[in-house]
Amino acid sequence: MPAEVPVVLTTVLSGDDPWALAEWDRMTALGRSRPPFCVVHVACALDENMRRILSEGRDQMRKPRDPDYVRRNHASAVPLFGGDESNLLQLDATGLTPLQSAEAIVDWLKTV
Repeated sequence: MPAEVPVVLTTVLSGDDPWALAEWDRMTALGRSRPPFCVVHVACALDENMRRILSEGRDQMRKPRDPDYVRRNHASAVPLFGGDESNLLQLDATGLTPLQSAEAIVDWLKTV
């Protein structure tokens, strides 16, 4: 793939699981070989996240729809990988539509 083509990976990695650590190592190696390496952490308030996870259409996108999944993630509050990266955007998407969130990320990327 040509170097000028951006690579976008979406995942949630945290904790000390060997697979997650190895996956993060692969992602950072790829990112550093094709700079700039940028990390985006998207957060959402628990009540809004609960509302969103029950929305229709998530099944077709192979996304979870179990409200307990959201509760567990919020309760554990394990820091995500990449929090110490120099190109980090922490976006609270609670009051944003998916399009607004995407636009905020693109706007930020233009400054990197």
